[in-house]
Amino acid sequence: MYDFFLGDREQLRREPRRFLVAVKHMLPRWANSLPDSEYLATHDLIMESDWTDGPVFVETGVGASTLLLLHHAMERGGRVISWDLSSAKASFLRQVASETLEPMHRRAIAEHWTFVSSSSLSPHTGMAILPQLTDRVNLSIHDSDHTWQTISGEIEGVVPVLVDKGIVCVDDANQVFQHTYEPIINMTRRKLGLPPMAPLPDNRGPAHCDAIPALLARHFETVEAVAVDVQNSLKDDPYYAWYDTDRRGMASVGMEKFETLHRRFVALRVSGRRR
Repeated sequence: MYDFFLGDREQLRREPRRFLVAVKHMLPRWANSLPDSEYLATHDLIMESDWTDGPVFVETGVGASTLLLLHHAMERGGRVISWDLSSAKASFLRQVASETLEPMHRRAIAEHWTFVSSSSLSPHTGMAILPQLTDRVNLSIHDSDHTWQTISGEIEGVVPVLVDKGIVCVDDANQVFQHTYEPIINMTRRKLGLPPMAPLPDNRGPAHCDAIPALLARHFETVEAVAVDVQNSLKDDPYYAWYDTDRRGMASVGMEKFETLHRRFVALRVSGRRR
């Protein structure tokens, strides 16, 4: 299905951005929830880092980001560890990767990808087990349940093995929900012809992008914002033009926040672990 000719192996190595975007654009919407700007910004972050000796990338919520991280893991002899509740989605992405990345790298996906079908916050199979799976994480991407309870719990799970100058990326960081992601509930209720739920008490707080630096600062001496160019490019991202009807529907229930789109993506580099 994804066995298209996207250039020969040497062309793909010379122009990885073009190749990776081409693969992303062939994905169906349900496996493609990351704007092109964020996707490429993450690619650039990895390219600019000196992670050449088996880097480890962690993500919550599989999709286009999985293919991007796999590309870099396979190229650098590294590893991707992913959490998602949908094993069917992971199976689909495994097929895409086998028809696009394996021919390019001539390496088996299974040697570089560990998929965990579990809640990221499970005490026995969630991110709490990361120290049992790896002794380091170079970069993490958090794109699962967009509540502070989940995001903060996931970041705390990564912190023990996050390397010096490691990077934490969060999608939909402009959301403000604390313990329940009301927009997805209201989207489901709308599909069922039901009225929206009443706002829950104690469920709104600071935007996640404002709270994440303080959380990381409890563990690291230096927390530096990176990839700021994304803030200006998101509004012109072709992703939003292509999925315009879908994104406007999401905005109507608060799943997309156009008024704070410039704060949707946050990437923070940390160094100097506190003892």
